[in-house]
Amino acid sequence: MDHDGTTTSKTHILNQSTQKQPTTSITITYENREIPARTGQTIAGAMYEAGVRIFSRSFKYHRPRGLLCAAGRCPNCMVNVNGEPNVRACMTPVEEGQEVKGQNAWPSVERDALSAIELFDAFMPVGFYYKSMIRPRALWPAYESVIRRIAGLGKIDIDTVPDHTYEKEYRHTDVIVIGGGPAGLAAALEAARTGAGVILVDDQQALGGHLRTTMRPQYEGEREDTETDS
Repeated sequence: MDHDGTTTSKTHILNQSTQKQPTTSITITYENREIPARTGQTIAGAMYEAGVRIFSRSFKYHRPRGLLCAAGRCPNCMVNVNGEPNVRACMTPVEEGQEVKGQNAWPSVERDALSAIELFDAFMPVGFYYKSMIRPRALWPAYESVIRRIAGLGKIDIDTVPDHTYEKEYRHTDVIVIGGGPAGLAAALEAARTGAGVILVDDQQALGGHLRTTMRPQYEGEREDTETDS
């Protein structure tokens, strides 16, 4: 594990292409700073290679947060991408010209003035606002306004219309397998060999699970087999 808590395997999966194809050099911007990237990389991978270590701030006390799960299961790498808040950088592929910004920090994620809140930690036990700000009741709206401005994650730009389209599809199958790791792949292949209709569902951009993240040589052959079968 690196000194900042990021494991080598996590860094590897953030930077590896999900397809066996030549990579192309592109450029994205982070806080108005140009960052080189490669197609197939995630935003978090490009940021990490560029030396970024603080990706966000905790939503209440503004403590620094770096990469943690690298699998889209935590809020540590949430950023604003092209005006869309709360985008998980570890799961989002880079695209030419992307504008990436930190959120819930001022003036920047790297140097957040609001982190000074921690200096008053002794006066802010868990749930203090439920006990100390309920009286006088007339002042609660003012307290609430301040808390809402300081806490939270990204802010929605009500003037921006997202260009996403959402589609739904009804599928019918004999067998559905949840999880595209080694066990899920094996189960799906076995079911398919019997002639059953199979749907394999996974929340990652490529199949393989931990086989995609390991750096150990003994798994290299298995990883290639996984990519071939998928």
